[in-house]
Amino acid sequence: MTIPDNITKEHLLQAISKIDKEGIPDYAQSSYYDVVFNDVKYPPKLIVSYANLFANGEILDRNSFQGGLKTPCFKLLEENGFYIQPKTILGTPQPKFWFVAQGKSYSNKRGMIFLWAPTKDKGGKQHFYWENVLKVKKGDIIFNYSGGLKGISIALSDGYNAKNSYPKSDWDIDGYKVDVDLITLNPFISGEQLANNKAKFDIFLTSINNKPFNTKGGVNQGYLFEFTKEAGRLIRDIYGKSFGNEIIDDYLDKVTIDIAQTGATLVLNQKYKRVIGAIKY
Repeated sequence: MTIPDNITKEHLLQAISKIDKEGIPDYAQSSYYDVVFNDVKYPPKLIVSYANLFANGEILDRNSFQGGLKTPCFKLLEENGFYIQPKTILGTPQPKFWFVAQGKSYSNKRGMIFLWAPTKDKGGKQHFYWENVLKVKKGDIIFNYSGGLKGISIALSDGYNAKNSYPKSDWDIDGYKVDVDLITLNPFISGEQLANNKAKFDIFLTSINNKPFNTKGGVNQGYLFEFTKEAGRLIRDIYGKSFGNEIIDDYLDKVTIDIAQTGATLVLNQKYKRVIGAIKY
């Protein structure tokens, strides 16, 4: 639905007054941005929704219009002098990136709302890719893989100890968990598309000891792997459009990768390896 063009600043101020008196409904909390007015934070879409009540006699359905940068909702607020700021959901200016291979656990009741891994396998052995869940910090960015790269999420919590929500499963009761806010990718990125860019990923993941991809470009057996912002930007370039999450997209917009330079660096690396391989010790 198009936001009516007769909403004025007075209507927006009346909406804020309504929120001050009644509070913010639980279902109307903002996800990524706040309007800051008189040092108080308000959900942008709720203000516009209520403003329509005073302009046209009914509350505008918030699901009928989009919020976010460059949308009519935000333009209306900014053109009337309201300041919009991003939430501190990332927790840090430099979030860490992760790549999770979820398999069957990727579902709307499990892997799309939280990550969970056991502390030990059936033989009592610990694995780094399970322990990584405990290393995740609030605001970290995670790529969700299950037969293809199907989602991207932001960690809503630090990793923490948590019991298995599905005690009848094959895994131990004790484990690690992190809550996430995920958006699905449509269309998703196939494993073949990732493998076709193996040479570029190799360069952008040189700082990672335990990489999510094997020598053929396929996804390694395991769970949660460290990733890099440059590899994350490469994934978005492969995707060919924004992910649809303003916080993640705004961050990745600031990450630059030079594909031409990447190719040159790859050639140099290959030559370097050949020279080193010829040296006798």
